[in-house]
Amino acid sequence: MDNIEKTISENTKVILLLTTYFNNHDIRQCKPLTVNGYGYFARWLNTFEYQPSDLLNQTKLDEVFERWQSPENHLLVKQKVALNKIDQTINDITSQRISALLDRGVSLSMALEKWSAAGVWILDRGHTLYPPQFKSVLKEQAPAVLFGIGNAQLLSKPSVGFVGSRDADDEDLEATDHYVQMINNIGFQVVSGGAKGIDSRSMLSSLSNGNSSVGVLADSLLKASVNSQWRPYLKSNSLALITPFSPESRFSPANAMARNKFIYLLSQATIVVCSGESDKNKKSGTFEGAKENLKNKWVPLFVSQHKTPIHSGNLSLLKGLSRVTTEAKPLSLGADLDYLSAVINGKDAGYKESILNNATPIQVGLFDSTTEQEDGSTASTIQNRKSDIIPLKPVKLSNDDLIISKTIEDHKLALSNVEIVSDMPLLNSFYQQLKVLFDQHAIPGVQEYIDIKLIEERFPEFEMMGKTALDKWLKYLVDKKLLIRSSKRKKEFCLPIDC
Repeated sequence: MDNIEKTISENTKVILLLTTYFNNHDIRQCKPLTVNGYGYFARWLNTFEYQPSDLLNQTKLDEVFERWQSPENHLLVKQKVALNKIDQTINDITSQRISALLDRGVSLSMALEKWSAAGVWILDRGHTLYPPQFKSVLKEQAPAVLFGIGNAQLLSKPSVGFVGSRDADDEDLEATDHYVQMINNIGFQVVSGGAKGIDSRSMLSSLSNGNSSVGVLADSLLKASVNSQWRPYLKSNSLALITPFSPESRFSPANAMARNKFIYLLSQATIVVCSGESDKNKKSGTFEGAKENLKNKWVPLFVSQHKTPIHSGNLSLLKGLSRVTTEAKPLSLGADLDYLSAVINGKDAGYKESILNNATPIQVGLFDSTTEQEDGSTASTIQNRKSDIIPLKPVKLSNDDLIISKTIEDHKLALSNVEIVSDMPLLNSFYQQLKVLFDQHAIPGVQEYIDIKLIEERFPEFEMMGKTALDKWLKYLVDKKLLIRSSKRKKEFCLPIDC
């Protein structure tokens, strides 16, 4: 809590009074404003230059509701907000209701003392550490406050989201560990939901790798603050747990579904490890969250294909959803890591074009995780990003594979040992992996040719970049006498004898 002001402003206190339950008595006796209700009310107050703390002054409060009751004083605000049932929302906010909510000062004080003792901090929408993408994307539907414990600075660290079933099996959990190692090695932390299964496994995997993590909880933040699973990492400042709900709220399916969007908005891309498919009898939170992300095009969506047969929800996401424009793109863990980094950082379009034009690829640093802005600052691009579904299929690591090494230094060393065949780093890496493929199929004393189909299977990413790119690269290697083609009619290749 050292990185958060311990003194809560009067504005924040009023926002809490308007939006939050403090105890069981509150649940029975009062009705805080909904997300939409507070969103509209806050915009209206701002339009007429009121601060939330002004409502503590009875004269100001009377003035506010005298204006509030005039329909013409809502015309301008209605034009600025995009909320359903605005008129009903306005009618539900009465002076009596607001006064009753504000008249809970004692309950607020007791709750704040209890939460503070547990290390809970509070961010309202005006706080510098409040995630700006929540406000820019969700606008009036952004949470009025966020409650959290741990290192709040992690909310602005580049992240990859992980979502999946609570009922994950060993194969799912192993795939999760594999993906976490991958994204940790290219400079990203994990953000997930903290629930049993894929959520907690991905977070703990990142933490055990010496990286950090953010958990967006649907309930029970206060209990999580003393959970032995999280406590060591909270103390070491490598973990933050946040929730848009009361720190003492109980689990509800609605809250679990509602928090999914915050995982996506805190990440630069999100991986669906395993998902069931929603039907009329049961909703899959993972599946519905992925659909919402694709519909709104928040961040790129990776979908795992680690299991055969593939999970039903994963398969449906890869095939495409009605009313959602999606494009399933094959991607293996042996694929080019610069491209993976480019997708996560929202630079994949330019990267793809540079490959197809046989030009030097744009410089996407393998370990860079943010996008540089014109003013020199770094930030993640959330809006206007193409939201593609990209299947992931884990492969076993070997000493010859130029893929994710166990550590960043190992990976740097591996890349430094690549034979230089051109001024294109990706072509050098491609040729090195191609030599491994030839070695795997070599017969001693025989000049063995490999058919183009086998090369295409080994490098499925060319289906995404376009097979003409593969043809250009192979032709370049043949022209440089680094490959031998059997004939002009057949696309069969082998290495020169001295290779």
